[in-house]
Amino acid sequence: MRDYDYCFACGKKNPCGLKLDFYREGEWICADFIPIEYYQGYPNILHGGITSTLMDEAMAKALIFDNIIALSIKLEVSLKRKIEIGERIRVKAKLVEKRRKIYILEAIVEGIDKKELKASAKGFFHEVKLEENS
Repeated sequence: MRDYDYCFACGKKNPCGLKLDFYREGEWICADFIPIEYYQGYPNILHGGITSTLMDEAMAKALIFDNIIALSIKLEVSLKRKIEIGERIRVKAKLVEKRRKIYILEAIVEGIDKKELKASAKGFFHEVKLEENS
């Protein structure tokens, strides 16, 4: 797997990034996250764009775990419940369907402690070849 040091979502050298660590759990690719105040929209509530980013990244990682590099081309996001700053959450994604070079995935964000569904997404990704120096 390539090293993405400055990726906003998973890069370990990005000082503003989320620094997500992904792991496989059955058919899902998962990461646990505790949002901090830097990522809030309204006071004490995680910004919806960050929630969307979590799911976009999880879907991309689900492909990367299978050595597929693909860019998101369409995201359908549903924000169901607020996520509070400091709340332990888990983002999960899995492949649902493949159509030529288009991959369709689903993702969810759930509360770890309260076991609530917080958000869901459907993503469409187009397979690409990246330059080695990218």
